[in-house]
Amino acid sequence: MLKEEIRKLLIKDHKKEIERERKKLAYFEDWEVLYFKQEVLEYLKRAKSEKIVDLSRVKRLLLSLLAIEQRMKESSGGTK
Repeated sequence: MLKEEIRKLLIKDHKKEIERERKKLAYFEDWEVLYFKQEVLEYLKRAKSEKIVDLSRVKRLLLSLLAIEQRMKESSGGTK
């Protein structure tokens, strides 16, 4: 979903926040996480079309998306 260089920078700079978000996702079923991912992607699309963008909100959404992707990779048997 995210460009690889942006992904690496976000993970490097916000590792603790992503880990905290990922731990919260551990309590949800896979289908709920997939639904949440779709919601996050929809919010990001909407933010992209807005004239005035709340960058802190976009950052939180991107961090949530990274946490979701890590959670999904983990539940499918991939590494953390």
